[in-house]
Amino acid sequence: MSWWIFFALIAMLANAGKVFVVNRLCQGISSRLLVLVSRIISAAFLLPILISLGNWPSDWGFWVVVIVTSVLTAAASILFTKAVKDGRLSVIMPMQTAVPVFAFLTLMVVYKELPNTSSIVFMFLSMAALGYTLHECYLSKDNGDGKFYLVLYSLAAAVIFGVCTILDRIAVSRADSGALAYSACWNMVSVAVVSLECFRAGNLKISAISGGKWAGILIFAMLNLVAFYFQQLGIEKSLGICGAVVNVKAIIMLYLTVVIIVEHFTFKKATNIRVLIGGLVAIISGVGLLLSAAR
Repeated sequence: MSWWIFFALIAMLANAGKVFVVNRLCQGISSRLLVLVSRIISAAFLLPILISLGNWPSDWGFWVVVIVTSVLTAAASILFTKAVKDGRLSVIMPMQTAVPVFAFLTLMVVYKELPNTSSIVFMFLSMAALGYTLHECYLSKDNGDGKFYLVLYSLAAAVIFGVCTILDRIAVSRADSGALAYSACWNMVSVAVVSLECFRAGNLKISAISGGKWAGILIFAMLNLVAFYFQQLGIEKSLGICGAVVNVKAIIMLYLTVVIIVEHFTFKKATNIRVLIGGLVAIISGVGLLLSAAR
C-alpha cells in the first residue's frame, strides 16, 4: 500500500472519532471555544518540532494560503462543530459527502488536473451511496427536531473544506517538510483567527468549563491534530500523482461509513435494509477507490 493511502486512512479514522467525541462528550461547550483549544494544542505540539528542524517557511505564497485557509476553515470548523454537537448525525452528515466533489471541481479549475477515470467513478459512486445511506437513516427517524439551519451549516462547511483541500496542496508543495510546516503554521495562525472570533462572540471564558468536560476537549484536540496532520502527509506523499489530492480527500470522507456503522449498531439506532445496502455499496466503492488510487 502506498504511504499516502495509509496516511489518508489514519486521517479517516481520526475524523470518525472526532464526530463521536463532539456529539457524545462535548455537549454544553461553545463550538468556538472547542475549536480554539484544539488549535492551541496542535500549535503547541507541532511548532517546536518545526523550529527544531530549522525548516521555517519563507515563501510568500505559502503564507498567503495559510492565512486564507485559516480564516476559511475556522469558519467552517465552527459551523460544522456546532452542527455535529447540536444536531442529529443522520441529518447533518449527508452534507459532508459534498466535500470531495467540491475538491474535485476546484482541482479542475486551479490545476486543470483529473484523477484517473476509475478513481473518479468510484469516488462519485461512493459519495452518492453515502449520501443515500445517510438520507435513509434520516427518513427512519423523527423529522421534527426543527433545526434545519444546522444542515445548512454542515453544507456550507463541506463547500469550504472541499475548496481548502486544493489550497492545502498549494501550501504543502511550497515548503520543506510541507505537511509539518503547513500543519504547524496553519494552527498557529488559526489560533489568532479563532481567538478574535471567540473574543467577538464573548466565548473566551475557558475557566467556565467544568473539570469533567476537559477529557472530551483534550480527546477531540488530539484527534483533530492527527486528522489534520495526516491529511497533509497524505497530500505531501501524493504530490507527484495527477489528481491524487482528490483521492486523499475521498478516502478520508469514508469516515462517514464508520459513523454509519457505529451509530446504527454500537448505539443501537434503528436501521433498515436500504441503509445496509447503501452502506455496503459505499464500502465496496471505497475499496474500489483505494485499489484504483494505488495503481
